[in-house]
This record gives sequence, C-alpha cells and structure tokens, in this order.
Amino acid sequence: MAELTLEDEWLKGQLTIVSDVPSKPVNILTLGNAESSLKELVHKQTNLNPALHDSQDLIKKLAGTFISQLVDSTETTDEYHQKIGKHQHQLAGIDNIDELNGVLQTVLEDTRTMGLTVQRTRKVQRQPKKSNAGKEKNRRALCSIGIY
Repeated sequence: MAELTLEDEWLKGQLTIVSDVPSKPVNILTLGNAESSLKELVHKQTNLNPALHDSQDLIKKLAGTFISQLVDSTETTDEYHQKIGKHQHQLAGIDNIDELNGVLQTVLEDTRTMGLTVQRTRKVQRQPKKSNAGKEKNRRALCSIGIY
C-alpha cells in the first residue's frame, strides 16, 4: 500500500506505526495503535479507490471526447476551407448578378453550416463539465474528511 501514495504524510505515519510494531516490545497499547491505524488506513483506501477510478474514467472520457471533437473540427475546417476556395474561383469567373447571387447564397449556407458545427462542438464540450459536478462534489466530501 505504501507505493500507492508515498507523498501522503498521513499514510506514511500510519505505515510507520504499523511497521514499528515488530521492533517494540509487545503490549496492548502498541497493538491497539497498530490495529487502529490499519483500520483507518483500510477505511480511507476503501473510500478513496472508487473516487480515483471515477476520476481516471472521467479523464479518459474527456480526452476521448476532445480528440474526437478535434478530428471532427479539423475535417469540418478542411472541408469549409475547400468550399471557400471553390467559391473564390467561382467569383473570378462571374459575369452577371444571377451567378453572383447563386455563389453568395452558397457561401451563406456553407458559413451557416460551419457556425452550427461550432455550436454543436461547444455544446458537447460543456456537457462533461455538467456531469463532472457530482463527481467534484464527492471529491470535496472526501477532502473534508481527510481522504483526498
């Protein structure tokens, strides 16, 4: 258990109490302190492990979502860039107002589509923050009792 959180001074203290038992004369007080320390250690580890796993799962999920959105955004941006380039070439060859209106209408539609894609991406990015609120509340509760 020591390698789980060696930085934690509390844990080091508990492990010291337990590891000192064999080096001291056996008496009720020493054994009682060691037993109490072990019980407290087991209790805190039992409460901490689910929170650590939840945090790990959340980070993994957030990273996956971020990468997926980055891929989608890159693909959308590349597609949008290609469409705008195409419209730019079309504008150079326009001779009348009807053709100009058609190209401008397509530019507006493509811009609207890009804007909707950005809005969807923002919405998806904000959703994990909302679901994380409950886990953050649990983490704070663990902190308040000295587990985190």
